[in-house]
Amino acid sequence: MALWRPESGFKSLWVSQGDEMKFTTLEDFKGHMKLSRAEKDHRLRTLGAAKFAGEIDKVMIEYLDNINNLPSFCTTQSCWGHQGDNEKKAHIDIRTSFSFEKLYEAVCGWMGDYGVELQVYGEEMGMPRFCFWLRHHDWHKAMDALCVILRKLQKQG
Repeated sequence: MALWRPESGFKSLWVSQGDEMKFTTLEDFKGHMKLSRAEKDHRLRTLGAAKFAGEIDKVMIEYLDNINNLPSFCTTQSCWGHQGDNEKKAHIDIRTSFSFEKLYEAVCGWMGDYGVELQVYGEEMGMPRFCFWLRHHDWHKAMDALCVILRKLQKQG
């Protein structure tokens, strides 16, 4: 797992061994560095079932739909930080068909503007998942801005 923090000036990288995340239901996609159509279809079916079961934070659904409507992006997890404590953070996890460098270049300024931290999970499995940690008190503003950035990146190709 790798963690980037805005206060580090985007130069420091913390790495720990191992990954507590398990991809047992996504075994077919293990080793795929970039998001494939088949993986996205699988994840969207899973998300649809979770929405139907009421397992998704309702306030996140609009953002999830906005991101998932972009061909090169797919959400994998989210939470709006509903514990109500300003120290708790909301998060959104995505997979993409863009390279890490291209994604990071697009979101670097946004991360600094909103105090967002980025964790990358699953890279040792060849399946990186980008987790953006957002401050609870302004998570919705950060999510609005992230959706704009990802749409712009999608258009640029």
